[in-house]
Amino acid sequence: MSINVRNKIVLKLFGQRLKRLRIEKKLTQELLAYEADVEQSQINRIENAKTNATPSNLSAIANALNISLSDLLKGV
Repeated sequence: MSINVRNKIVLKLFGQRLKRLRIEKKLTQELLAYEADVEQSQINRIENAKTNATPSNLSAIANALNISLSDLLKGV
């Protein structure tokens, strides 16, 4: 499996996890973006596996979801 294919799988898995966690917390993309101080379009791109989240965005998203960074990344 090429690195590019592996990266796409990881992006997709993480995007699905983020969306599931966001919905469990009853947050819209807009509200999560506001709470994490990132653009809503960035949340959308992450959930749809169109971009990689930066370490600072991962930390901000985890804080906005009130979970640890390791819980955010669990299973990815």
